[in-house]
Amino acid sequence: MIRCSLLAALLLAPTAHAEDITIVEQWPSCTYEKLGKVEGKDGKKIGPGSGGSKRASVKRAEGRLTKAAEKLGAVSVVLTTRNVQKDGSRVRYVELRGTAIGPCQG
Repeated sequence: MIRCSLLAALLLAPTAHAEDITIVEQWPSCTYEKLGKVEGKDGKKIGPGSGGSKRASVKRAEGRLTKAAEKLGAVSVVLTTRNVQKDGSRVRYVELRGTAIGPCQG
């Protein structure tokens, strides 16, 4: 119940800055506007010739996701796809996709 109340409070807020945009995994039960698809990626996909030793970061991908949502005037992103590829223990590629949504209405 507290989680739902917190989510509702966040979704009732006016347009947020990227650092204030929440990423959730469930569609809210209130009425809201879908503003568009957004994505955030970091690293390179693992495959032939992908090479390199740079680690990917889920935090950087989340930051790119919320920046894209901010441009649409969103207060939240409903995460629809999470793709994390590892090479052993190293994260090499992160891809997050979701739908940017506006605040709850009424």
